Amino acid sequence: MSNIIPFEHVTTEKIVRFEVESINVQLFSTAIICVNLFNQDGYRVKVERITLSGDNYTNWGNDDQYILMFVATSLGYTVC
Repeated sequence: MSNIIPFEHVTTEKIVRFEVESINVQLFSTAIICVNLFNQDGYRVKVERITLSGDNYTNWGNDDQYILMFVATSLGYTVC
């Protein structure tokens, strides 16, 4: 690795799919959800980390579908 003077690199990607890669749970408190975002060519273009806490954590229970909808809503996506 080599350090450089900060350089602005701006790109635009169309995200068409996401996948939950992992969930790191702190019992009775929070969960950190690691989400991969993919473009139309199937390439992962970004990784997001979303915190699930408070009422959202309590409402999760063991419903995996809840996590998918929470992630979509948190990122401003509509699941089709």
